[in-house]
Amino acid sequence: KLAVLARSNQKAEEASRFLAAAVESYMGYLKVHPDSADAQRGLAIIAGHYAVMQESLGSAEARVAYEKALEALTKIVGVVKNRTQAEQILAWIHMRYATFLYGKGEKASAKENALRSLAIYSARTNGSSPTGVDFNDHSDNLLKCPIPELRNPPEALRLANRAVASVKSPNVFFLDTLANAQYA
Repeated sequence: KLAVLARSNQKAEEASRFLAAAVESYMGYLKVHPDSADAQRGLAIIAGHYAVMQESLGSAEARVAYEKALEALTKIVGVVKNRTQAEQILAWIHMRYATFLYGKGEKASAKENALRSLAIYSARTNGSSPTGVDFNDHSDNLLKCPIPELRNPPEALRLANRAVASVKSPNVFFLDTLANAQYA
């Protein structure tokens, strides 16, 4: 088992190096082409994954990586034509960062990030064209929010039902969230 863990950790560190290189590549490209929305979006997405990877490795660099990812994502949300993916990732990173901060005992900062995440999800689910993914992600985060007083199982159940109803054929992720909401 230890050998398997060592190999998986080695792969995680290798993946982390590749993500760091991708972040640097995007940053270099953006120095030459600062108005490239595609490069800005790519940087924001990769930076978010890099932050999560740093946290999973227990790296001291995780905090800075999260902050850089949030800065990049916040910047591109207003620039890209299709905001859906950028908003979904921004909300996801805010909640991941909230969980990270809560685990470090920084409850006020954790709550601030969780509230930002939930506000994005709420705007998406109450917007003009919410998707099943929007309902599901909002529901899931209302169930799993690291800040206990922000959890809202009744609202999560309502949103999970809307996610399931939004698709013609069963979606295992939506059904899983619905089951968790029913249990909560």
